[in-house]
Order: sequence, then C-alpha cells, then structure tokens
Amino acid sequence: MSYNNEERPHIRALMNLFVAMNELCKYHSVDHSIDVLDLYLRTGNPSYLPSPNDFRTFVVNSNIREEFLPIYEEEEHLYDYIDGICPKKKLKK
Repeated sequence: MSYNNEERPHIRALMNLFVAMNELCKYHSVDHSIDVLDLYLRTGNPSYLPSPNDFRTFVVNSNIREEFLPIYEEEEHLYDYIDGICPKKKLKK
C-alpha cells in the first residue's frame, strides 16, 4: 500500500504544527511556544522562529503557514484554536 504525502494537507499541517510546538517546548514553555508560532503564522516572518537544529528551515519548508493559517485565522490567537480542539475534560465528582 502506498501513501501520498499530499494526502489531507490540512491534517499534515496540523501534525507539523504540533511537531514544531514539541521542538519549541525543549527550550520554552508551552505558552511561549504557542506565542512564537502564532507570531510566525500571522506575519509570515521566519525571523520569529529560532534557528537551532534547522528548526526554522523545517517550519518554513513544511508549509504550516500556507495550509494552517486559513484554518485558524478567525481565532484571536493560536492558543484559542488549540484550546478549542483540545478541550479540558471535566472531572466527574
């Protein structure tokens, strides 16, 4: 069975977004990582992204911005979108 890398590009972009967040979290808090990615996605300026270990190159070449920005651009911040897809589960009493 062969898989097409272009299959479901919006899901691929979301996966790459979380990979990027995971990499950023090695150096920053989760909230700071989301802020950094939000700045890049909103402005398209890669200088907001850190450059160690070719991270900046990965994010720019992964087309996260092109695929993902239209999905969440109506949200105020990337955090709002992520919080919407990862709701906190209420604990049963």
